[in-house]
Amino acid sequence: MHNMNEIKIGTSSESINIEVPLVYSDDGWAQASVEIKTCNFNGAITAWVELSDFLLFSNSLSVLYKTLQGSAIFESTEGQITLKLEALAGGQIKMSGVAWSEACYGSKLDFSFYLDQTFLQEPMKKLEALTIKILAKA
Repeated sequence: MHNMNEIKIGTSSESINIEVPLVYSDDGWAQASVEIKTCNFNGAITAWVELSDFLLFSNSLSVLYKTLQGSAIFESTEGQITLKLEALAGGQIKMSGVAWSEACYGSKLDFSFYLDQTFLQEPMKKLEALTIKILAKA
């Protein structure tokens, strides 16, 4: 996954990469490719998502970045992928989540790692731009 629709949150050794779909069905569904990379594990899934999942995440990520309080959560409607970014003291961000090979069944990967707040700015801006682009097409 290396394209214009990709959101990367993290470092070269620990990250989440989400390929944000630009086209959604009439019911608002699309498939998103998600890659999870931690120090010792790598995984990839294709999750069914809704545009509202990205809109809510974009808003909460922006608030988290600006205030360094609370959390930003991305959760697909069917629960196949859940990400939580939580503000900690000193500008540190804890990123945790769960990924299922299928919608809430099959193999499961629980993960968590820590980032500095500076790793949020680029994905936040890119996600905001992508959601605006998607809404303009709707």
